[in-house]
Order: sequence, then structure tokens, then C-alpha cells
Amino acid sequence: MTIERCFRKHIMPIGLVLLIGIIAYSNSLNAPFQFDDSNISDKAKLLSRAHLATARQVVDFSFLLNHYIHGKDVFGFHLFNLFIHLCTAVTTYYLSFNAIRALVGSNHEDSEESLFVTRFIPFATALLFVCHPIQTESVTYIVQRYTSLATLFYLLSTLMFIRARICHNNDANSYKTWLYGSISLLSGMLAMRSKEIAFTLPFMLAVVEMFLFQGKLLRNRIFLSALIALLLIIPAQQILRHGFTGINDLFYSISRGTREELTYSRTDYLITEFRVVVTYLRLMFFPVNQNLDYDYPLQKIFFTPAVILSLMLHISIVLSSIFMFFKSRSMFKSRKLYIGTCLRLCSLGIVWFYLALSVESSFIPILDVIFEHRLYLPSVGFFLSVTSGAVLVLYGGRTSRKAAWLALALICLIFTTATIRRNVVWGDELRLWEDTARKSPNKIRVLNNLGAFSISKFRPEKAILPLLRVLEIQPGYTESINNIGLLLDHVPQVAGRYNSGKKYMTPNRILDVRQIDPWFANSRNNLGLAYMLTGNPQKALAYFEQSVSLEQKEEAPWLNLALLSMQLGNTKRATEAFDRLKKLNPGRAKLIEPHIFK
Repeated sequence: MTIERCFRKHIMPIGLVLLIGIIAYSNSLNAPFQFDDSNISDKAKLLSRAHLATARQVVDFSFLLNHYIHGKDVFGFHLFNLFIHLCTAVTTYYLSFNAIRALVGSNHEDSEESLFVTRFIPFATALLFVCHPIQTESVTYIVQRYTSLATLFYLLSTLMFIRARICHNNDANSYKTWLYGSISLLSGMLAMRSKEIAFTLPFMLAVVEMFLFQGKLLRNRIFLSALIALLLIIPAQQILRHGFTGINDLFYSISRGTREELTYSRTDYLITEFRVVVTYLRLMFFPVNQNLDYDYPLQKIFFTPAVILSLMLHISIVLSSIFMFFKSRSMFKSRKLYIGTCLRLCSLGIVWFYLALSVESSFIPILDVIFEHRLYLPSVGFFLSVTSGAVLVLYGGRTSRKAAWLALALICLIFTTATIRRNVVWGDELRLWEDTARKSPNKIRVLNNLGAFSISKFRPEKAILPLLRVLEIQPGYTESINNIGLLLDHVPQVAGRYNSGKKYMTPNRILDVRQIDPWFANSRNNLGLAYMLTGNPQKALAYFEQSVSLEQKEEAPWLNLALLSMQLGNTKRATEAFDRLKKLNPGRAKLIEPHIFK
């Protein structure tokens, strides 16, 4: 079979997309559960959540299937995620190809220019999608199957809609029209039950109808009814989730269902997202310094240079999309079909990018303002727009077309290498959090997680500094204080000189409110020991003094105060501390006395 025939049958482009995708993620299949993966690694919790009427039920059942087949073996979870990613890339290829087919219609030509358009855009779009390192968070991060599977159903619904419309244009009564239409509706419903980002699907189908088919179906009652039915699925789920007994509850459910974070306003979140989306665009063009947990500042003032410039950039991009849409009309009228096609696809890709981001980057406050996995669905539009724009620039020249293929190969090589390297970081919990801490050195959650994983990996020396840094930023951060107690369990030279705090906790590691005072006193003592281990005796001394002033019946703080005071040359204070220790435990004081008064 010739290369020409392989391209016509889509064998070669799809085969290459699958091969590059497998190579890019070949080293990710044994990466451990990370971060929020705890939400799906516990089978019992997952089972109880999967039977609730949530917007993520389909994905929860897929995780349960993994548990039944593979147990907690991460290989099976990753294999499923990779399979979804490859299917999504193939769907992206066919979606781009059918979008071109819908625009060109029966006027297809076999000229070199037309073949370049119909081959390069679908292939390049799918290839960049499958190997771009920004996708690692949606593929290697197991829990983000919520995003990848929702995206697959989203794209499949859009593809089947385009196929149904093409068949309808050829034969309105064709059974294929109804078949593809039914698959589109079913896929849309599955997307709506996979993740809330699918809420934009009905709007996206309307946009596709307008861009590819001149909006003729927007006056069709059956089509509009189907869109409305899809549109109501997620809101209905949110209302049921928060309860509904009257009109007041309805408004409350709508308000609560459209916000995850309650500590900042919708306006603050929206202003922040103006800058976040610029960061997303930078990551799409230059995927460097990728980060699992960005320390991104919340913007509360609109009239700042960074926010205004970001908004101006978005407005200019949207205006360029509108210009290309209307310019494509004149190209179609003058029979310049493929130039018009590139303009229309470039415009559609921009609208796709912003519309697909609108659920998570608009006025619906979410706990974290930025995460890389949120680009998985919007990236389809980004790559479609970029590849169509590249073809538009290079259209008509044989040499430039060859350069385009070479450039695509080089970019693919760079992106695939970057994806492999990023997956190396994801392959170890400690390595991932060390990488994240280098890029977010002042974020409490990052530093605490680095400390916790360092302890779990029996590397207490790596845990001390990040945990102490947390307490410098937020002195009362309970989880880091507790982690320091656990850390000391791995330091033999402080045995018997601290209390890990476990005796003050319930079986679920929750602090017993009746034990707050002794726990706080012991935590000061533990902090003192931690600062001693980092070579900061003055801070250690201050914490020992705090501990004995809060709770005078604990032996360990008096012992540490006596030892450190003598080391610092304060014999008087060392004697006072030793005398108090002698009253609390004479036997222990006698054993320790030679070490204090050498």
C-alpha cells in the first residue's frame, strides 16, 4: 500500500499519532498515586460516591472497574488513562478532518494545496495534542481521568454531530443521520456525567453548527430541544445535590452549585482568570516550568497594568477570530475554498479555546485558580487554530509546505521529549513535590506535602526545612506542627526528648479538643528540637521557653531547656530547668545530670 493510499485511508496519520502517544507516556505507567489520587485509591469511599447522582458518576464507575480488575496496582489505572488519551487524540484527528470536509463539501479538489490542507491540519492538530507536555497532568495524574474522559465524550459528541450534519446535507432521510445524531446525544449525556466542564457542550454544538453549516439547524425544534435537554443535566444534578424544597432553596442551590470556593468573590476570581488564561496561552506555546501546584496571586483590583493588559490581549484575540470568520465568508464567495477553510477553522479554534475554558476560568470560583489539566479540552481548539493559521501562512508554496512538515516533526520531537521528562518527575512522590516546591517555594500546601512525603520516604532531613518554612508563613498551621512530631520519630538523637502528639489525637488523627493546651505546649517543644536540628539554637531556645511556660508538668521541655541553656553558657537557666526536671522525675534527672553539668 502506497503512502498516498495510507494517508487517504487515514492509516498512516492515525498510526503515527498512536505511536507518538505511546512513546510519550511509556514511562508513566508505574507512576504512584499522587496528591488528590487519594480520592480514588480508597475503594470504599469511591463506591459510596459512585452511587450518588453526581456529575462525575461515569468516571467513578470506571475507577471502580479498575479496582475490581487491578486492585490498587497503578499500572491498570495508567493504562486506562493512556487508552483514553489515545482515543481522544484519534477523535481530535477525525473531528478536524470532518470539519474541513463540512466546509469544503462536494467541492473537494486533488490539487497539492488542497491535499496539504486536508492532511496537515487534522494530522498536526492530533499529533500536537497527543504529545504536548501540558497534557501530562490529565493523563499521568490518575484522578484527572475526570477531565480526560469528559473530554473524550465531549469530542465524540461533537464529531458525531458533524457527521450527522454532513449526512443530512447529502440525504436528509438517511438512517446514518439519525444514527450519528443519537450517538452524539448519548456521548453528550456521558460527558455531562463525567465532569462539569461538559456544561459548555450544547453551546459548542451551536457554535459548530454556525461555523461549519451556516447555522441552518439553529431554527430546528428537535435540535434546539436536544441542546436544552443536555444543558439542563448538570444544573439539575447540582440542584438535587444541594436539596430543593422551594424557590428559596432553588436560588441557594444555584448559587452554591456555581461556586466551590467561599473565601473570595466571583469578581476577584474573574479578574484573576484574565491573567491565568494568559499563563495558559504561554504554557501552550512554551511549556516550560510546568507545575503541579502554582502559587498564583489572587487579583482583587481590576485597574492594574497586568490585568488590563491581559484583558486587552483576550479582546484582541477574540476580535481577530471575528475578523477571520467574516473574512472567510468572502473567501468562500470568491471560490477560494481552502483559504476560507483555514480562516474559518482558525476562528473556530479560538472560540473553542475560550468557550471550553469558561466553566473553570470565569465567574465560578474554584478553590485553585489555576491547574494545567484544565487545558486538556481547550487545547483542542488551540491546536486547531494554530495549525490552521500555520497552513494559512504557508499556503501555496511547495517549499514552505515541506518546511511545515519538517517544523512539525521537530516540534513533535521537542514536545515528546519534554513529556517523557515531565513523566519522570511524576514517577516519584518525593521528586514531584521537590519539583513543585522549587517552583512554589512559599505555598503552604506544597511545603507541607513535601515534608509529609519526605517523612513517609524516611528522609527526615528533607522534611525539616519545608515544615518549618510553613510555620514561618502561618505559625498555627496544625498539620505541619503534627508532621514535625512525626518527623522526630525518625531522628534517634532526640529519642525521649519530645512527644509526637499522637496521644492527643483521636483514631482519625483529629485533635481532641480537651487536649489542646498540652498538645500546643508539646508542639512548641517539638519545634524547638526541629530548629536545633537545623542549627538554629536561638529559635530553639525561644520555643522551649514557650513550651515550659504553657505546660509546666511535661518533662521533655525542661530537659531540652536545661541542655540547650548549658550549651549556650547560661548556667543559671540550665540549673533552674534541671531543678524543675528533678522535681518531676528525680530518677531521670539523676541520669541526665552528668550530661548537663559536665
